[in-house]
Amino acid sequence: MTSADRVEVTVMRRRTDYFWGLLFDGLSSRMFWLAVLIPPVAQGALYFKRTEGAEATARALEISAQVALTGVVVAAAVVSIFYFAARFSASAPGRSAPATYAISHGGIANSGATAPWSGYRGAIETKALFILQQEQSAIQIFPKRDLSTQAIAGLRRLLRENLGRRAHVQEKAS
Repeated sequence: MTSADRVEVTVMRRRTDYFWGLLFDGLSSRMFWLAVLIPPVAQGALYFKRTEGAEATARALEISAQVALTGVVVAAAVVSIFYFAARFSASAPGRSAPATYAISHGGIANSGATAPWSGYRGAIETKALFILQQEQSAIQIFPKRDLSTQAIAGLRRLLRENLGRRAHVQEKAS
């Protein structure tokens, strides 16, 4: 196995890494967006059908105001939930210690156990993190501050090769 086929990284996560990782993972869920968007769309469709389009503009503005208010409430709840989940995750035993991963075409190895790529549902790259989403609603967070430029490029390449379209990573080094 060549060094191009394997990337080893050691990362140390902070509470903010857990917060942003959990938040981006949650916001990438289709179920979350369906739960937020279906009620106002259904309400508008039912109203339009019932009134046959009369006063559609006024009703559209009313529904938009309700959606905006609901969005503010949902945003406050989501941020609070993810803040406390990040606090809980960061304070778990061993969560703040450095962790070493070996990433290859065979999967991701940590502490002698290897998780195959088939156990991952996707990956998200943000400005500061790589968030690997596992099938069982778990995530692995790799802060970029702990990675070299070569490790970032190698990780992007392995994610693209093994996850395909499910890997939402940048094309070039930033």
